[in-house]
This record gives sequence, C-alpha cells and structure tokens, in this order.
Amino acid sequence: MSLQSWEVLPEPILIRILGYLSLKDIASSSQTCRRWWEVSEDNSLWRNLLRRKYKLKSVRIRDPTVSWKHEYHRLNHLSPSRCSQTLTNHRDEVLYVAFSNSGENFVTCSKDGSFIVWRMNESFVAELEHQEDMRKYGWKCTWSSKYNVSDSLLLVVGAVDDINGEIAIFAKHDANVPYRIKCRVANNPYDVMGDWVSEFHFFSGRFLTEGGRNWPSATLYMCEVDPRAEPNISAPSATTVVKNVILKYMFSDGSWNYLRCLHVTDRTQFKQNLFTDNSRSREEQVAQQADESCIRVLQQKQTCLIFLTNSESLAPHQVGFCMIGPDDLTTVSYIRSPDKVI
Repeated sequence: MSLQSWEVLPEPILIRILGYLSLKDIASSSQTCRRWWEVSEDNSLWRNLLRRKYKLKSVRIRDPTVSWKHEYHRLNHLSPSRCSQTLTNHRDEVLYVAFSNSGENFVTCSKDGSFIVWRMNESFVAELEHQEDMRKYGWKCTWSSKYNVSDSLLLVVGAVDDINGEIAIFAKHDANVPYRIKCRVANNPYDVMGDWVSEFHFFSGRFLTEGGRNWPSATLYMCEVDPRAEPNISAPSATTVVKNVILKYMFSDGSWNYLRCLHVTDRTQFKQNLFTDNSRSREEQVAQQADESCIRVLQQKQTCLIFLTNSESLAPHQVGFCMIGPDDLTTVSYIRSPDKVI
C-alpha cells in the first residue's frame, strides 16, 4: 500500500486497525502525523480498548463528560492492581473490613473472635494499633464494625452462638491502650449488625416474644453511649444504654419478618420524598416514655433505616426502608411491612 493510500484511508477503518495494536504501538503510531494523532485520541477507540482489556461485552461510562481514554487511564493506572502488603495477624478467616471516615484506620473482623484496628503510616503501610480478643466476653466471632462520624467511637458486632449476638462500643483512649470498651448490648440475630444514628446514638435489634403472642417480633432499639461514663458491660440484655423501642416488625403470613444488616442514612439533603405520609401500616401503637436526647437527634434529621428483610421465605430477598421520627419514640408501632420495599 502506498503512502498516499494511508492518507486517504477512511477514519473508521484506521480506528479499527489501531484497535488491534498494543498501547505502545498506538503511542508510536500517534507520532506519525497529526491525523494519526487525532485518530489515536478517538473516544470510540479507547472504549473498545477498555472492552478488550477487561473482556467486557458492553460498557457504560458514569459521567458522559469524561473521555474513554481518561476512564481507561483511571482503571488501568489509578486503581489498586497489585498486592502491596499481606497482613497475617488473624488466625482464621477475615469476615469484614471497614475504614474510618478519615481513612487513617481500618478494622478487620474475624472468625478467630478478635478484631484488629490498623493504622496507615505516612508510607501507606498498615501497622497494628489495637487488637481485642472478644472471646473473653463469650463471642464466637466478630462480624462487622463501624466508626461514628468523628471516629471517636467504634461499634463492633459479634456472634455469641448460631443466632444471638452482641454490639460492643469501644472508645479511643490513649497511646498505651488505644481503645477501651464502654458498653455491650444484646443484638439478635447477630447479623442485625446495628448502625450509628448520631455521634453517640445507635440502633440495635432483638427477636422478642411478648405475652399473648405466639411468634416473636423483630424489635428495633435506639441506644446511647456516654464516652465519659464508666464501662457498662456486665448485663448486655438489661443495659441502661438502651433508651427507647423504635418499632416492632411482626410475624406475617406464615413467615418471620426480620431486620438485618441495618444501615442508617439522613434524607435531609434530598428534596424528593420517597415515602407518602402515613404510608406505614400500623397494627397497633403502644405509648412509652421517650428519651429526651433521642428526640433531639431524630428532630435534627430525616432518619431513614435501610435493611434486608423477607416476606415469602426465611431467606433475605428484599430491601426495606422505614422513616424513623420523633413520634416513634412516644408510641411504639407494630408493623407487618416496611414503608417501602424493593
């Protein structure tokens, strides 16, 4: 083929040819002339190169203003792709990893019954900051963990048997003992997990059977921890940390309803209301004495509880949503379905 033939070669064919080359060869070809440089920058070329590298049938870019070449560079050069460090301190399978909000620490939970807090040093090497063996409290494993907003408190979830679990709150202390336990709260089933509602408030859950009822209800509690108080760890099922019942999710249509993998989000920033007023189906309501600090927390935000749930079987197959407000502290709602389910 003559040089003139290359000059008149249609651009789609030239893009197709470059698509078979390596990145090094494409870079070399782009230096041939201005036209070839322009073709080497073509968006469709880099889209196909990304599909080829990651063996994808189709791809979509989240931000349409970003070029496919930029996306290729991000995935290929800016995403972690090699093991820089292997941590071997746990003696059994690691079940959960959670970073602090600052990114300075992360926590690993394990079947060995312990959790480890790691600190990232200036060279981005993980160093052991604190390790706590929760088997001394009767735990079989640590299941998950999560920091509060300021990273001053750490919520750790564990299993004490095949069904029941606990939540333990640890506070940052000093260099000699970086973390100290502040309280323990019963939490079952253990994969309820729990989540922070505010700096010092968190949700926990339990299956409870009440008088006159044949089946247990999944009960949601709002709890508060005081970092300045003495540790409250002796009676997790009768602790003063639990402040209010929020709602009771009742047995329905031959199936146990439950709340698992709780996640709390604040919908104040969203203008769209996904929940119609009084959308929750309440079987009954029972008055209770509301805790003042819990009321203030729920008045300051639009708290939305997200969780795994079920209806047709015991296996989790739905995501449920419930808006939690101050009214839920003065009257406990008995419900058979969330505000919204997907």
